[in-house]
Amino acid sequence: AKADKLPIEGVYPMEPAFIISTNVFSLTEPDGGPSLALEYRFNLHWSILVEGTAILYDLTENEAGGSNKGYRIRPEARYYFAGKHKTFRGFFGVEASYKQVDFQEYVTLDHENYYERTAYTRRKKMGGGAFKIGFQTFFDKNRRIIFELYGGAGFRYRHTDKKGMPENVYVPRVKNPWRLDEDGLLPNIPM
Repeated sequence: AKADKLPIEGVYPMEPAFIISTNVFSLTEPDGGPSLALEYRFNLHWSILVEGTAILYDLTENEAGGSNKGYRIRPEARYYFAGKHKTFRGFFGVEASYKQVDFQEYVTLDHENYYERTAYTRRKKMGGGAFKIGFQTFFDKNRRIIFELYGGAGFRYRHTDKKGMPENVYVPRVKNPWRLDEDGLLPNIPM
């Protein structure tokens, strides 16, 4: 192993430390907004992380408009493995997540002799978990700036609150089985 890649005694990650980070990709998610995370690395192998995201907008083609308001919280436990060069930068993680978003949606009201479109506010809640694998790499020699990539797989459960839905709503009889924005158990792919 190259000597400059090995952990240095008394320097992160050899000593316990906090890491403050952001996930810039949270700005490009369908329910988007800024995020901030805090990770505490106990030793070479173990850390815990909590990430929070303020959901402020919707990047999908939501014709009802309006701004999304909500939040996401994501706690995670990580195990860093030694790797080929004993750098302890690769990790396995187990995460849980909870997201709650208020959004506008159009519905069609059936008034027997005519139809009317109207928008109302709905709330969706999603909870889930996933297993992840990833790695970190340093951008500077002082090991203060880190870039991280990860991917994972798991499941999430989505529930959309129907409170406040107007009466006489027209509901189509045929549902699209390939839509992934419906309620129920769905795949969860964090990256």
